[in-house]
Amino acid sequence: MTNIKIKAHFSQNKLLVLMLILLSTAPTFLLNERNMNVALIMLQAFSPLLLLKYPQTSNSESYLWAFVITFLLDIILFNYDTIRWSTVLYSVSFIILFIAYSRILKATHPHIITFIILLKCILIAYFVVLVIQQICVITGLPIFNVRQYNPSEPFKLNSLMSEPSHSARIVPILMYIYVSLKEKFVGRTSLLDSIKSDKIVWFAFLYSCVTMMSATAYLFMMFVFAKFLDLKQLKNMLFIIFVFIAILSLTGVNKTLQRTIDITEATLTLDEYKIMEADGSGSYRIVPTIRGAQAIDFFSYKNWVGHGVDADIRDIEPMPGTDIGCAGSFMMWYNFGIIVQIFYWMVTFHLCYIKNNKASILVWLLCVWLYGGMNNQIIWTCICLLYTYKYYNNIYRVSLQSC
Repeated sequence: MTNIKIKAHFSQNKLLVLMLILLSTAPTFLLNERNMNVALIMLQAFSPLLLLKYPQTSNSESYLWAFVITFLLDIILFNYDTIRWSTVLYSVSFIILFIAYSRILKATHPHIITFIILLKCILIAYFVVLVIQQICVITGLPIFNVRQYNPSEPFKLNSLMSEPSHSARIVPILMYIYVSLKEKFVGRTSLLDSIKSDKIVWFAFLYSCVTMMSATAYLFMMFVFAKFLDLKQLKNMLFIIFVFIAILSLTGVNKTLQRTIDITEATLTLDEYKIMEADGSGSYRIVPTIRGAQAIDFFSYKNWVGHGVDADIRDIEPMPGTDIGCAGSFMMWYNFGIIVQIFYWMVTFHLCYIKNNKASILVWLLCVWLYGGMNNQIIWTCICLLYTYKYYNNIYRVSLQSC
């Protein structure tokens, strides 16, 4: 495709392109002292005006508004003494941003190639920034686009997100949506054919995931490979995976792979200390969820209305090396009660779930359910990406049925 056509696709869908770029990246020059994306916050503040420009509503949007009302009523009626409007408005602004995104998507009907090209560009950008950072580490130069850096793990780098663990989630999900949309556009292909036709993207994806030294990246990579799982192609799949593991072993990166296996086994035991011992960074998402579940009193009045805004920060024991607590996946349950929590899970699952697509369930579990809360960039990036795939999945299914 010529540069002229690419520019035409982007220029006709500037808002959607800008939204996805800001959602899926967090370069350090845009971060404030709390590691929050200032440009994304500005877009969130601007999003109510987009609702006025694009007034068409949908059933999915109605569920979101109903959730917002339930959420606000819980705080005002039962937890007003704990209210922090900055926290509440920041959380609600993510929902409004998503509603604006969904309205623009349905109102403008961008061609699927717009998102395919955009995701390709973002994946390559992650790769380029990571390579620059690695060169800086090797040569001793100041590391480009980095804020939180641990010299004891010199090659655990963040690329285009604020933290390495965030990039480890975003890059595989971007790749999964990319190959999924590409499949809708050109038809189903085997893994080998996909690699042959998209050598640059596959190299950028694999290089980024393997060399960012994150066990999370290995786990999320499985979504992409599972996309091509086909009994007819099983031999080719097993061969590629065998070669991949062999390369990891030869390069010494298999330590990270072993960490992935260790933390998975430790998580099954539900033993906090084993989980922290298996993978310190990975445990920061799993252990708070265990503690959050243990903190819930099912027979208490507070189980229904919650303990108030940021109550988990006050009440839950902090992880080693941190000074604040967290209830993980049960953050909203502990803070705002079971009704708000289950309503949130139902609405977000509805937005993410794609019929006959088990990977969409796993992405929701690992990026929405496991993260807890709703005021997080990663959560809404995943929801927007899955919702976009769902949108085109429905369009192409309808078009095929009408043929």
